[in-house]
Amino acid sequence: MWLRIVRYWLAFRPMFKLLFFLMLLLALYLGMRPTPAPATYHWQSDLYHAVGLFALTLVSYLAFPRWYWWLRGLLLFGVGVLIEYVQSFHPMRVADWNDLYANGAGIVAGLVLIGGYGYLCRRRLHR
Repeated sequence: MWLRIVRYWLAFRPMFKLLFFLMLLLALYLGMRPTPAPATYHWQSDLYHAVGLFALTLVSYLAFPRWYWWLRGLLLFGVGVLIEYVQSFHPMRVADWNDLYANGAGIVAGLVLIGGYGYLCRRRLHR
C-alpha cells in the first residue's frame, strides 16, 4: 500500500509543483491587493493567514520533499513578511504583528504535521 502511495506521489509531483506556485501567486495577490479580504471579526483575518500558510506549507512538502524543514519554514515566513511589508504601503491595508504571528503558527503547524508524517514513515520502515 505504501509503495502505491509513493508511486502516485512521484507521478503527480509536477502537479504538486504547479499547485504550489499557483497557491503562492494567489497568496501574494490576496495579500498585496489594495483592498483587504472581507472579515467581520478581527480573528478572521488571522485565521486566513494561518490556514493559508498551513496549506502552503503542506503543498510545499508535496512538491519539494527534500527541502530542509528550517529552509521551508524560513522561506514561507519570508513570504509572509514580504506581504506585510507591502501592505504597509497601501492606504487601505494595515501591516499587523498579529498577522505575522498567525503566519508563524500556520507554518509551525504544517511543519509539525510533516514531521509527524516523516516519523511515522520511518517507524514503519524499521519494523
